[in-house]
Amino acid sequence: MPCLNISTGLFINSDPSLLWKSANTTESSPNGTTIELENGGPNPGLTISHGGDNHFFQLFPSAQLHFIRFGTPANYILVLDVRNNGDRFVTLVDTTTVSGVDTEQVMFVNEPSTVGLPVVHKSPGSGSVFFSYSPSNSGTINNISIRRSDNGEVLCGAVPFSSSMQVTAEATDTQLLIKEGGSTVSACDRPAPECDVIPDTQTFDDAVLGSGVDPALITTTKTFKIKNVGSDCMELNSITDSDPFSVASTSPSLPVTLDPEEEVDVEVQFAPSSLGNYDETLAINPVPDNGDTELHCEAEAREATVSVSHAGTISFGRVLAGTSDSKELSITNNGEADIDLELPGSSSGLFQWSAHSATISPGDSKEVPITFSPATEGDFSETLNFTTNADDSPHSVNLEGAGCVPNAEIDVQVPTGPSISFGEVQQGFRTVRIITVRNNGDGPLNFDVRIQGTDANLFGLQTEGDSVTSPSDNLSLTVAPTDPCGGGTAGSGEIVFGVTFFADSSPGGFNAELVIENHNATNIATDPITHNLEAQIIEGVKTDVELVTDRSGSMAETSGARNKMQTAMDAGELFVQLARPDVEDRIGLIRFNDTPEIVPGFGIQNVTSANQDTIANAFNSSNFNPSGTTSIAGGVLTAYNNIDDNPRSPVPEELNTSVVVLTDGKDNTPYTNPADGETYTLIGEDGTEPLPTTADKQIYAIGIGDNIDNGRLGELAQGSGGEFLHVNSFTGTAYFKLEKHFTQIYMESVDLAIISDPVFEIEPHETHSIPFDVLKGDVSIMVVIYDRDGIRIPFYLKTPLGEIVELNNIPPRFQLRSGITKTARFMEVNMPEGEHHRYAGEWQAIIKHDGEACFHPGSRNRSVDVTHRNETNDGNELFEFGFKPTYKCTENENPVMYGIAIGAGSNFRMRPFIEPGVVKVGESIRLNAVVTEFGLPVLDCTVTVEAIAPDGTTTHHTLKDDGNHFDDERDDGNYGKKYNSTNQEGTYEFIFRTRGYSRDGEPVKREAVRSKYVEGRIPLIPEGDSQGSLEKCCSKMGRYLRIMAILLVILIALLVYNILG
Repeated sequence: MPCLNISTGLFINSDPSLLWKSANTTESSPNGTTIELENGGPNPGLTISHGGDNHFFQLFPSAQLHFIRFGTPANYILVLDVRNNGDRFVTLVDTTTVSGVDTEQVMFVNEPSTVGLPVVHKSPGSGSVFFSYSPSNSGTINNISIRRSDNGEVLCGAVPFSSSMQVTAEATDTQLLIKEGGSTVSACDRPAPECDVIPDTQTFDDAVLGSGVDPALITTTKTFKIKNVGSDCMELNSITDSDPFSVASTSPSLPVTLDPEEEVDVEVQFAPSSLGNYDETLAINPVPDNGDTELHCEAEAREATVSVSHAGTISFGRVLAGTSDSKELSITNNGEADIDLELPGSSSGLFQWSAHSATISPGDSKEVPITFSPATEGDFSETLNFTTNADDSPHSVNLEGAGCVPNAEIDVQVPTGPSISFGEVQQGFRTVRIITVRNNGDGPLNFDVRIQGTDANLFGLQTEGDSVTSPSDNLSLTVAPTDPCGGGTAGSGEIVFGVTFFADSSPGGFNAELVIENHNATNIATDPITHNLEAQIIEGVKTDVELVTDRSGSMAETSGARNKMQTAMDAGELFVQLARPDVEDRIGLIRFNDTPEIVPGFGIQNVTSANQDTIANAFNSSNFNPSGTTSIAGGVLTAYNNIDDNPRSPVPEELNTSVVVLTDGKDNTPYTNPADGETYTLIGEDGTEPLPTTADKQIYAIGIGDNIDNGRLGELAQGSGGEFLHVNSFTGTAYFKLEKHFTQIYMESVDLAIISDPVFEIEPHETHSIPFDVLKGDVSIMVVIYDRDGIRIPFYLKTPLGEIVELNNIPPRFQLRSGITKTARFMEVNMPEGEHHRYAGEWQAIIKHDGEACFHPGSRNRSVDVTHRNETNDGNELFEFGFKPTYKCTENENPVMYGIAIGAGSNFRMRPFIEPGVVKVGESIRLNAVVTEFGLPVLDCTVTVEAIAPDGTTTHHTLKDDGNHFDDERDDGNYGKKYNSTNQEGTYEFIFRTRGYSRDGEPVKREAVRSKYVEGRIPLIPEGDSQGSLEKCCSKMGRYLRIMAILLVILIALLVYNILG
């Protein structure tokens, strides 16, 4: 914004340039602006051109264009556009910029042509301000203002008024006046600059004077800002120095003209030649009329500080006697002037150093090497003295060190108590206790560890990262000290190893002894060091399970992607492997076609570590060769008889007895039971007896495909307290469905609550993390991974504290049981008793696809070890981290499908129920889920059911516990609802899911699957007396007919008698 440069005096209009021009003309301004007015022609109008920019004012019909060019030089332009309707527009055209044309409308009136044109007076001097007004038909003058000539900004104005005298404007030293005659109508402040110095005062850093001072410290600088905070430009020519302050530089350079809001940076230097305090001002030239007039500076010049820093003590630590160690004393000049150092040497004694005489510049250091050479064991010290020119001279440094001879010291950290107790361990599980051995000495500690005693075979030793399932018999260990004598190898000063216990025996107490021997510690004479070990093996819930498998001819067929017979054998093998060995759980194998029988050699028997593989291997094509018809009732009765013929003695307090019957067909062959001579079918047809159910045996019925006795099997299973489950075909996510059903049945039989049961597909190099919650009151979890096509991708578990649980790594006090079959792997983990802070919370099952496909045939040897890929170990099949085989691995960049089932040994349970009895198309199915914890109802749960119809249609439903949804009483833990979408015949699948909170406020999730067959037009369960037969029905009807015939004869005889009589 240019300076106004207004001179004092009246605004004048006697200049011819202030008369409006309207004739055709072409003019040029001093700054190169061209003005061309054309009143005719094809495009009449006024063109103003400047700096490559044009602005055109169109001349409308019957209108007039006028312009005024004024100023000194005459670079300011006003354009008047007078329309035939009386409108008058006055526009200011600014051509004072380097390039371009800017316009600003400054006046608009509507007056008849009889009224004179607007009047313009320019300010005295350069004309950078003009005064204007417009006469009116009413006799008043309007639009009265004083404006800048470059941008039209109003500097002063007045309201309209009538006047018969001359109206003009005047500039004084301080004001702009609008006047009528000699009187002032309006007065405004005249635009003026104002100087603002920022800050008001600058306090400079101290200047340091003296010999050897860094030149950078002798002078200091500060920066002021001088800003024009006024309304007109300000001239700044120079700033007067005032010793010892001087202007070092300005930006921009002086002289300079500052427009309003512009500023200049002024760097002032303080360069004193003598000590003292200074307070000076630097004058601004020319002296500003308004605002600040000087720069105020304060500073101090002082003497340089002379100072050194050094260590007060140099410690050599422990040095092996007969050797030497060296360290350096660093003397640093942290002052502002040179330091003169005098340090005498010492050439005798245990500590030695050379003499030094030197000058140390500010910021520099002098290093003095010192050697410590102890000849014997002990603590030694000496004082090193030196002088400087610093105020605190003389100076001293304490030298200390110790001569040492390496010695080891042993400290065995074991759990408190008379023995190392493993507590109660369920049969078939493992657990670990951690032993810490500390070396409190200064030499390496060496020792051996072994287990001895009557039950030593159940205990083992494990170093960190070694296998828990294949522990060592003995260990040789070394512990490096934290502070070794003579600078030897340092370590943590402790070592941790585990003592393992495998509950591979009958219930009872077991004892052994931990022996630490052959140690080289000098702090204890006892060798060996012994600690008692004790553990208690306890029983779990006992189970008797009969696996009753259909081997009729139709089982040779395929269903989806799998062969039915082979899939049934895979599922049966998995069930056997899931079973807990050596805890007196029993399994029997029954096969049936038209002839049911016990699989030879595999009647119900205890599952042990010795025979578990043998029982699982019984699921082979020799024992299960499909042929013949189907006698489901015969298979179940054979299982009944096998259990009853082999009673337990004594009977366990807790015993779950289950019959798991698998079939793909209908019960088309009656069976005569040798136990009672009766002939049976599932529900008693054609003169047969219905298959009985007993209170002590639950039947789990599993059907494959659609050609099965869904209704009969569902009635049989639900009537026994068991469940009916169904697999339509082994396709898509149902590929693992049979194995999943067998897993669910196993978990329910051993009182595990099912948490989750999903199927996923994992991409190469992807990691899946499946969260699940474990409660404070939970005692165990089981995780089963289903492996499609034999591909074993790595998986492991992570506790809420981040501890890793996998095949070869068990955190202390956790217990692990694991297994592998042709199609699955599993880990069962018992929680450390009393340490819910370690296990309660969110766990994660981690599954990884590392770009490899590793295969394993399904070895059932659970004593696996960790080793390197492709190595062998006396023929044993080996696994690495994540239960991943270490051989037969190939690159695989394809997705892998896998399934996972998670269960928990928990007091928080969801028990789903489906309405028993026959359900026909169009009828409703009652769905209920009873949710309890410690036997008490759990309220405010979210219980949902995913219902899958026979055609795959899926719907979702929420069960309520409000007393209004077939859920018994309100708030009794029974959640219910009726399912009404039974418009199709076939098997419906219901997936129950519960989300809630335990009594400790922990989040809980539970899941279970149930199936129900809906009967169509043809009943699958014949109506009538389910205890009778067609013959019984007909014989009763015959007796009724004979009685009615006799009565009819009597009635006729009576009628004849009456007629004749």
